[in-house]
Amino acid sequence: MNHYPYRFFYDSFGLRCFFRIAAFSALSAFAPLMAQTVDEQSSEQENDIIELSPFQVSSTSDQGYAARETLAGSRVKTELKDVPAQISVMTKEFLDDIAAVAIDDAYRYSVNVENTTEYQSATIGGGDFNSGVVNIFNNNRVRGLTAPGRTHDFFLTNTPGDTYNSERVTFSSGPNSILFGNGNPAGIIDNSFKQVRLDRSRYQLSFRNDDNGSMRASFDANQAIAPDKFGVRVAGVAANNHEPRDPAGEKIKRVYGTLTFKPFPSTSVRAYYEDAHSERTVARNTLVGDLVTPWIAAGRPLFNNGLTNTQAVPGANDPVFEQNRLFQNVLLFGATDSGVFMPWGGGATVTPTSNYSVLTKGPGSRPYQTGVNSYTYSLTDPSISPRDISINGPETTNTVDSTIKGLIVEQRIGQDLFIEFGYNKEDLTNPVTDYLRGIQSAIRADANMYLPDRVTPNPNVGKYYVEGNGRARLWRSDSEEMRVMASYELDLRNVSKWLGHHRFAALYQRVDQVSAGQEFAARVVPAGTSFDDALNNYGSGTYNTLMYRAYLSDPTDSSTGSTFYFDAPGDPGAPLVLPDGSTAYTLDNPYGATGSANLTHTLLEGKLFAMNNYLFDDRLVTSFGWRNDHVRGADNNTARLGNGGSKAAWQSIANMEASDDWNSYTEGNTFTGGAVLHLFPWVSVFYNQSSTWNPPRIASHNPDDSVIDGSIGDGSDYGIMLRFFDNRLSLRLNKYENTSGPDISSFRTSIIPQILDIEETIFDAAEAGLIGSYPSAGAFDPQTSNDYYYDVTSNQVSKGYEFEVVYNPTRNWRIAINGAKAEASESDIALPWVKFVDDRIAVWRQYPDLIGPTSEGKTDSIRTRVVSLVQTLDVIKQSEGQRTEQQRDWRVNFLTRYSFSEGALKGAFVGAGYRWRSRAAIGYRAITVDTAYPFPGVPDQLTVPSVESPIYGSGYGDTELFFGYSRKLGKKVTWKVQLNIRNVLDDDGLLGQRANTDGDVTVYTVPQPRRFILTNTFEF
Repeated sequence: MNHYPYRFFYDSFGLRCFFRIAAFSALSAFAPLMAQTVDEQSSEQENDIIELSPFQVSSTSDQGYAARETLAGSRVKTELKDVPAQISVMTKEFLDDIAAVAIDDAYRYSVNVENTTEYQSATIGGGDFNSGVVNIFNNNRVRGLTAPGRTHDFFLTNTPGDTYNSERVTFSSGPNSILFGNGNPAGIIDNSFKQVRLDRSRYQLSFRNDDNGSMRASFDANQAIAPDKFGVRVAGVAANNHEPRDPAGEKIKRVYGTLTFKPFPSTSVRAYYEDAHSERTVARNTLVGDLVTPWIAAGRPLFNNGLTNTQAVPGANDPVFEQNRLFQNVLLFGATDSGVFMPWGGGATVTPTSNYSVLTKGPGSRPYQTGVNSYTYSLTDPSISPRDISINGPETTNTVDSTIKGLIVEQRIGQDLFIEFGYNKEDLTNPVTDYLRGIQSAIRADANMYLPDRVTPNPNVGKYYVEGNGRARLWRSDSEEMRVMASYELDLRNVSKWLGHHRFAALYQRVDQVSAGQEFAARVVPAGTSFDDALNNYGSGTYNTLMYRAYLSDPTDSSTGSTFYFDAPGDPGAPLVLPDGSTAYTLDNPYGATGSANLTHTLLEGKLFAMNNYLFDDRLVTSFGWRNDHVRGADNNTARLGNGGSKAAWQSIANMEASDDWNSYTEGNTFTGGAVLHLFPWVSVFYNQSSTWNPPRIASHNPDDSVIDGSIGDGSDYGIMLRFFDNRLSLRLNKYENTSGPDISSFRTSIIPQILDIEETIFDAAEAGLIGSYPSAGAFDPQTSNDYYYDVTSNQVSKGYEFEVVYNPTRNWRIAINGAKAEASESDIALPWVKFVDDRIAVWRQYPDLIGPTSEGKTDSIRTRVVSLVQTLDVIKQSEGQRTEQQRDWRVNFLTRYSFSEGALKGAFVGAGYRWRSRAAIGYRAITVDTAYPFPGVPDQLTVPSVESPIYGSGYGDTELFFGYSRKLGKKVTWKVQLNIRNVLDDDGLLGQRANTDGDVTVYTVPQPRRFILTNTFEF
């Protein structure tokens, strides 16, 4: 099947890449026969150029793993030893040695950034849209707090970084108002685009394969057309990446071009353009859920749901079965009678795993768990679902289409004044499909003997299956940024060396940004229905949401085939014509979305003044910065279409225009101050204090419809730097404290959906005349069924230590060690929502038995939802000061490489890396508390986690090796081959992500298995 995420592999461009990779791989096998060795070090030295601009840092200043200069300290070029803030740089050589191509992959060796293989929330919807796997905008965590801000060349960006057009990666941890006063409090990660080298022309081709069948081809062509005057550089990449868990992977096509023109020695003009396209099939970082082992442990019993059975649904005390309450239409596929489309309510489903003891102890009898322990546990038995499978299949997709274009002009006036004008524009769309959502990623068993008509024998009885209701989401992000910056150097050393020299910088920045996101559900429109009828009745039962059910094979029975993941018909997101002639719409949906959404337009104007002072013969270096930001905001609320009132469809944001009707005006000031004191040439101490301020989140609201305040942060860093052996050994030890908030809390998906369903159930009952008029909830909108419109927030603080050691014992030997100890905690959780429940629960007590929302076909009562919600709120009361989810106190990374420059091994190199992470806090043991919200059917006392009794998962370590060889092919071509082996010991032990209040580990992640990566590079 030609799935959407895999299309370009089959087009001519993809095939050409495949055959070229094969040809060059064959060439590399014969290369030693016609080659002579070359010294890599001398080749690198030939690339050195002198870069005088204070606004640019050339990668040629880097030596091995050691970066010497940065722009991240003060927006102008500064030596790292003179920067008091926590700045870390990954050089091109470092990135090459760890075989990192995606910037996210490089985070594995960062001081304090977790990527999606290290951390993924096990509580926020199981990896649903709003968490890091399916949402590219929130897929990392810094200092245990929140996602960093992302920039390229210090322009804001949402496009994922890739090394094919990158020079280096810079990590600025904690607040830094000089970089961005309105930046993320956790930090900024900057990706530096490649620039034209005007000294000489050079070209590079690189081909990469791995043992998963991945293929990647990239090129980099630098042409100095007029040496020292004009040149162009073009780079591109095409990749077909396969992840260890089939069918996850990513298809990438990106091209980048840049030119540099220096008409005069004092003038430089640089322009760049990138077109990026990627189609990613996502594998969640959480092991598939278990809704099947209780049935297996009971002996695989069948349930007689036929007409001859007087008990059509399971009894209340049935130990294995419970009633199937989903009365939606279900489309079957991957099984006998695929294509059957019918309502599937009634009958039986298997009771969740949380009825039983944890599987490692064997099933047993225990009371049904509610509240904090009622989630789905992980399926740990590979004989039911193989661990090398991504159960979500090719229907969980993330596509990015992005263009970036920019212009940077630099002008030197006299000897000491430099002016920079910069312009950057980025347009990005990010459609996502998720037919089997994170909260639905679980293996089930069909034990019903008959189809829902209770007459026809069920041809799939006894089979495993997965089931989802299908969602899609569209993000838009358009930004246009302009900046003007001046730098002036004042040198007073001619008066006295103790007066030093001083650099002053001023910046004006204007950022015009539009962003929006909207969710779409799978909706069924009957054949022959007019467009107007569909618009006016979208929320009615006629246009009910659609469920997809995929039957799976049994790994222990080859006769059942080899279908082990969800694989729906058609392309993800495209309309699907169903067997009865009706059409299911998801992403390409002309009939509207699941709810109203906001298109947010912000216009920021920022002014910055900063200075560096080098005093007392450069022994004291001070840094000061002040920034003022004015932000105007406007938002468009999508409206209902047609004339159907509350049943009508919602307008899509896909082609919606941004509003200039500003309704929000905010202003913030931020400050930075720090100093480095070089006590001796080999020892320095430093201190830095900084803050950040973000404007309110116009698209995120509290329950009273007020806009949520922007996240602010304060940070302090202080420590010591040591340098020995002519700076070949450097050590930096930093102690920090970093605050951040309000940030989105992990409790959002356990609060907002319940409240929305309760309020909409009451609203539907009032609309149907079952009760009086809807009792107003103030500004709260019960028809906002999209739970991304409202947010739950908390404040966070992280304290700890960070260290980095870079050592070049000889010109051929590199060593890098870094790591961090962090203690991050959460407080002030969901305060506006707690107040909302306080004010509203008296209304809910009047209608405990109402069922709904009927507009969504749901059958739970308000009482049931309140039980779950109250449990969550009581948990929140006990959670003040708890550790952030899956926090590991320690992370340590080690990387080394040795190159042979003489003897029989001349041209060879060998290296090793090791990453260690300490145990993680994955849960808390239980205490009993009085409920804060008495309600009919809610117990007077509830069991909640105690912040005083954390439960820890295991730590882990990961070893990798790499080997390489470089030789000359003829006179002009240099060939380098490198083999990286990750997870050398192939440690496949499951890692705990969540534990229940009994201390049992219940949710796991699958570690990345051993992986072989072969890279061939040709330079000429």
